[in-house]
Amino acid sequence: MVTTLSVMKKRQIVLPKPLCEEINIQEGTPMRVVTVQGSILLTPIRAPSKSEYQDILKAAGRPLAKEPPGTVEKIKDVIQKVRARGRRA
Repeated sequence: MVTTLSVMKKRQIVLPKPLCEEINIQEGTPMRVVTVQGSILLTPIRAPSKSEYQDILKAAGRPLAKEPPGTVEKIKDVIQKVRARGRRA
């Protein structure tokens, strides 16, 4: 989909409903914002899938639900590594 948006007074934009429906963006969906050569790239941040979560727990060295989770920073780091591995596959 290609569309044109306007930036409002408080530097806000409104994403068109068809776009949100197409890629399943709902109110409260966290978004990653990246600038790329003078452009802005918005990407929804999704919760890990069940298999991705299991990979994360294995990579963190934790059995499934037997020990308390690691630090938030370690979990975020492992999520990024697992997702990066999935993009290369």
